[in-house]
Amino acid sequence: MRVLITGSTGFLGEKLARKLLEEGHELYLIVRSQAKADILLDQLYSYKNRITFLSGHLSDKNLGMSDETIQSLTNQIDAIYHTAALFKLR
Repeated sequence: MRVLITGSTGFLGEKLARKLLEEGHELYLIVRSQAKADILLDQLYSYKNRITFLSGHLSDKNLGMSDETIQSLTNQIDAIYHTAALFKLR
């Protein structure tokens, strides 16, 4: 199954990604920080051939992805897990 995950560099998202990879799924991970994506890839390196990172942001239109990226994902994703959250500490 091809699965898209928001919040994949967070605690819950990383655990979910690992579990889905262990089960054999192909993942599309939306990340806003390339540095955090690099750390996650290091942690999941043995699965690198089944991971596609997508640069994006939860509060942007189309999650910050280009129309071309959205079009390429259309009819390709079997499930979406939304583990991201917007928050501010004051």
